[in-house]
Amino acid sequence: MTTDRTEAARPDAGRGHGTAARVLHWATVVGLAVILPAGIAMTGEGFRSASSALYVLHKGGGVIVLLLVVVRLIWKAGSPPVDPLPETVAPLERRWAAGTHALLYGLLLFMGLSGYARTVAGGFPIELLDVVGVPPLLPEMPGLAVTLSVLHSFAGYLLVAVVALHVGAVARHAWVVRDGVPGRMWPPRAPRSGSPPVSRPGEGRGPGEREAGS
Repeated sequence: MTTDRTEAARPDAGRGHGTAARVLHWATVVGLAVILPAGIAMTGEGFRSASSALYVLHKGGGVIVLLLVVVRLIWKAGSPPVDPLPETVAPLERRWAAGTHALLYGLLLFMGLSGYARTVAGGFPIELLDVVGVPPLLPEMPGLAVTLSVLHSFAGYLLVAVVALHVGAVARHAWVVRDGVPGRMWPPRAPRSGSPPVSRPGEGRGPGEREAGS
């Protein structure tokens, strides 16, 4: 009975994102999973011996994540909209989800731009950009660098909090509501039109699978 209800609810999740949007999304997730811990560890007392390498990793990774976000926004603007969320998502939750996504994009852009400006204005290099021959786009401004350093750190903690809320909402739809909403962005490769949906954690096998195994 549970499986039948789940199978019937799957189409209501609607058409999800295409492969390009999914790849950009998960590449950004991987990038954040690298640069956020590196950003915290590089100023910690226990990581002094690796601080230089962590700074290089954090700065270079930040540039890559910023580029991924910009490309994703451009791609999003030029792509057809995905289907509306299913009826299992209440109107208030829809507004909350839209606001959370807008805040995530805003924080990611601010983090990348403020990190770049804080580094260059402070007179420090961004090694990845040096390797590809991109010159500093700002003069040294120590006062601005100090201000941006504080704002960058504050935005980083806010970003972690918003990401945690987002992940919590996804987990709820994946394992509690089971309405197929996470499948709009997972797996990274969009399923072909007409292909059967991919099973999610906690779901049983479909009737056809039970018959084949019997």
